[in-house]
Amino acid sequence: GGSGLYISGMHVKIDRNRPQGDRVVSFEIGGEPYVPDKEYRLVTTDYLLEGNSGMKKLLSLRNQTAIESGVYMRDSLIEYIKEFSPLEPKLDGRWQWVDSKQ
Repeated sequence: GGSGLYISGMHVKIDRNRPQGDRVVSFEIGGEPYVPDKEYRLVTTDYLLEGNSGMKKLLSLRNQTAIESGVYMRDSLIEYIKEFSPLEPKLDGRWQWVDSKQ
């Protein structure tokens, strides 16, 4: 396992045998390699943006442009379930462990 944001459209490959701080083998967003200086849009809840649930790094985003949608995630989820039921959950491989041999 591991902890981190589970971002839709993100794929990360991790080698746990590499030194800490150098374990990310590849990181893609929307099928494209992550570009550090590029601006990305993040949709999240107030709860996570306030650093809860271990997401302290999101606190630094408070100074960025935040747009309040006025839509509750609960309501969006209910509408999604109504529209796309029955749901068929599946793994999408957002996080992959590709450990090298030591």
